[in-house]
Amino acid sequence: MAGIRHALEVAAFALHAGGARAACGDSQWGYTAAMGKGELQISRYGEDAPQLIKHGGDFTWAVQLPEGRLGLCDEERHKLSIFDPESDKENKIVAEVDLLDGCTPVGAIYLEEKIWVACYGLKDGTPEASGLAVVDPKEGKLEDTYLFPEVDGRRHFVHNVYAFTINGATEIYVAGFGDPWDASAYQPGKGIVRFDRESKTYDLNTTSSNLNCRSIAQQDDKVFYVLEQNPGPLTEGVPVQTTLVRLEHNGGVFEVTATANLPARDAWSDGGSDVFLGPEPNTVFVTDRRPFFSEAGDGLGGLYYYTFDSPEHPGQFHKEREFPTGKYPRYTAALPNGDIVSCNKNEDTLTFFEGLAKQVPAGAVKTSTQDTVKKPSFFLQVCVDKPPTPAPAPAKPTPEPAVPAWAWYLLMPVSVAIVAGLLMCVYGRPGSQEATPSLLEMS
Repeated sequence: MAGIRHALEVAAFALHAGGARAACGDSQWGYTAAMGKGELQISRYGEDAPQLIKHGGDFTWAVQLPEGRLGLCDEERHKLSIFDPESDKENKIVAEVDLLDGCTPVGAIYLEEKIWVACYGLKDGTPEASGLAVVDPKEGKLEDTYLFPEVDGRRHFVHNVYAFTINGATEIYVAGFGDPWDASAYQPGKGIVRFDRESKTYDLNTTSSNLNCRSIAQQDDKVFYVLEQNPGPLTEGVPVQTTLVRLEHNGGVFEVTATANLPARDAWSDGGSDVFLGPEPNTVFVTDRRPFFSEAGDGLGGLYYYTFDSPEHPGQFHKEREFPTGKYPRYTAALPNGDIVSCNKNEDTLTFFEGLAKQVPAGAVKTSTQDTVKKPSFFLQVCVDKPPTPAPAPAKPTPEPAVPAWAWYLLMPVSVAIVAGLLMCVYGRPGSQEATPSLLEMS
């Protein structure tokens, strides 16, 4: 079902402990991509050396396109770049699409041959250009932009875009982020907001409660999870907590059914980052950018594992495990091979948690960390079906003769007899000395 494993669909992968590498299927070719500020590194399956590509932007999100291409969100330059690993160009960028000034692309999906880009909207410190942009990747051009409406006279930030399939119908939704950065100008977000593609409008009543929504995960037609970022503290001396929210979809509205607060933060942090599904129903992983396991505030992030409605905690979230990531986990995801990878933006590393997405053990989890691109913000594993091997051309059949061979054997004696008869009529019998009389002699 579309959207159920959003984190898996966009999961990234790179080398991890021991140099092992997750491969595509036998009938596929592919590569992995790690991207950040000014750099993008791809590792092709079947090749030992990764390729480091320099670029002039800051790629913080990517969406896979047909034929192994990528749509890259360039936050710094407000562009959507089309990346083609097979291009002869040095940076592999075959098109750059200028978005609305101040769009600040932070997420994207590919749906019905179009790229839908989430515009965070940061312009002069305010969300004046937030909403959705639609890009035609074939033509490499911006088709349209749909600004998020003002709420109480102010426009809100938008943090991502999703295509969720509910009861067989696929709709576009955005993460309504509000404006949570300043206590004096605080604006709560509108949670999960549906974009109506027919009327080209946003339904601000899609979610029953205001939510500072940064990340969304879909479990099934009914159950969804949201992570509120909640940066801060916004007021000195008042700790702040990232919030995990469970919602149920009823009659076209997402209704909040449970919440859980992550550990309090008493020093400034950008707050929560990602929520994605765990190995079983009613389990999720979430990440928080916070000082972790250190009162000195070393800037490490946290990866938390929550269960919901367990026998010991009916109808409630419960934090089962927590794991330290590197500094500032900008993006964290479950990988198809069962690992979890964290992109540690403030230390240029990746942290891998081996097998954690498939099973959460009671004991230690094997982890590894490796260096990567500068300010890493995203990973993507790309697998593309190889074109079918053309079948060999069938051998041309030998044409059948007009007269079957056996017929020649039957006709040959007859032909000889006919020829012999004709010769006898003209020249007489062999050995005969009597000349054939002329017409004059016979008259």
